[in-house]
Amino acid sequence: MEYPKRLEEIEREIDKVYECSPLTKLPFPQIAWSMLSLVEQLYYQNSVISPMSDEQLEVFGDSIINSLCYPLRVGYKNNLKNNFARVYDDNQVSQSITWLDKSANYKHFCYIFPLSRKGWLNLNVNEEQKILEHDGLEKESIEYEAYYRLTQKRDPKFESSLDSNNVAELLKKKSKLDKGVVKVDFDADLLFLLLKNYGPHFEKRHLLPSDWNFSAFSLLQFRKVFTLLQVMSFGWHIAIRHFNYDRSPQFVYLNSIWVAKKKPLIDQIAFNTKIGKGTVQRILDYITFGNQGINNPDIAIQPLVDTKQGTYLISPFLIMNVNAERNFCVLANQIQNEKNIYASLVNQKEENIRSYMISELNGMQFDFKHGKIDGTDVDLAIIDRNIKKCLIAEIKWFIEPAEIREIVDRTCELQKGVTQAQKIELQFNNKNKRLFDLLNIDDSYELMAIVCSENFTGHHELQRSNVPIIKVWHLLSEIRSKNGLLGIFEWLKEGAYLKTSTKYNVQHFDIQVGSWKSKWYGLKVQIES
Repeated sequence: MEYPKRLEEIEREIDKVYECSPLTKLPFPQIAWSMLSLVEQLYYQNSVISPMSDEQLEVFGDSIINSLCYPLRVGYKNNLKNNFARVYDDNQVSQSITWLDKSANYKHFCYIFPLSRKGWLNLNVNEEQKILEHDGLEKESIEYEAYYRLTQKRDPKFESSLDSNNVAELLKKKSKLDKGVVKVDFDADLLFLLLKNYGPHFEKRHLLPSDWNFSAFSLLQFRKVFTLLQVMSFGWHIAIRHFNYDRSPQFVYLNSIWVAKKKPLIDQIAFNTKIGKGTVQRILDYITFGNQGINNPDIAIQPLVDTKQGTYLISPFLIMNVNAERNFCVLANQIQNEKNIYASLVNQKEENIRSYMISELNGMQFDFKHGKIDGTDVDLAIIDRNIKKCLIAEIKWFIEPAEIREIVDRTCELQKGVTQAQKIELQFNNKNKRLFDLLNIDDSYELMAIVCSENFTGHHELQRSNVPIIKVWHLLSEIRSKNGLLGIFEWLKEGAYLKTSTKYNVQHFDIQVGSWKSKWYGLKVQIES
């Protein structure tokens, strides 16, 4: 069905209005420095001055990173001049705030139009009042989104906190304030202590196989380089806290971006990771904004900014909070000579998840089966022969989506898993001999088929099927807590798994870019009293 031309016209009009900012007249490195400095200031306010809870800070971080994508993309396309100065300019600060605020509205329109194209949102145009009216979201729909967004991304048992006290004394000796500018000497002693104390925290976030090899470097090499950048960024963040005696927002704005000289940085990384300088340079090139011919660069995916003056602009907030592996996979999937390599590795990852699930449930007297049947595969069957229950897990792994177009694409991929699960349940109901032989069961068993996803669980349109979609770690944790499958089927069928431990409110609000208005919603984490 052809998309209405009027909606296309309105979408272009909104894009054009959003892209108008006085900042676009500045060289791109200056735009990047202004926007990143503002975001660092906001992060400092919410993590140091008036600390949010961990859950609130994570939601804030995700939201601000998503908003930051748009102005930097526009600034990069419109202005490739290279010049940069560390200044506190009231006009630049004000213009950065205005553009970031506009981004908060614009990103919602960037959701509305793709959802409308997909047919998941009915959009009507009120020409007289310049309002895009839609049918809203049901309470059930928001519950599904809350599960995806607010259920922790990783198993909490693998998470740890960062204690700055472990390196505070040495960091004080290795840093100084020179004419109001913070400088940190990341020498061998300081890097050793940073890696020792914080390396394991960041390394736990890297879950893909270490033996994956891309054309220019291995995933293990990428992991080592990025982890070192993360611990150095945390060191920089600690130094800002140490020197900001009077908690000045202006001080944070001027100093929070780490302006790193390229050659010394490459030398430091190469020495501490034992990776050749050429390989380190290639890795940094890949994660530099706009490199590798990326048409629509995203600062979360390519978080380094090249000033073209021998330095990188590095935002500690970004480096510490992005999902580095996920973002590298997004990047690899956009680079021609990496795309095919990445595609061949995805199937291997799903096999690894099956092995991981089996290892996590070992010792619980389960029988595990997998294999081909008529028209589909059984990715993993978890069978409790004592109570005659068989749980079929269709496994899906892909890079976690960030933008709405990715959400639509990944939801379509999850739909394939739902279809497979439904086929298996149908074959069970039809007493399919091949299925019974593979699983060594009969019709006296109770069978349930679900989809297990490593991260994303799909748009709510998909979740309305009778096939639950659940995060892998969440399912395993619940099976361990119940010490078997007893009660698991009911927990899944009744949707009890959707109840997040994080309390939240649904907030509906007006959005506007230019003359066009609409309504959207957000999930606000409640503060525990």
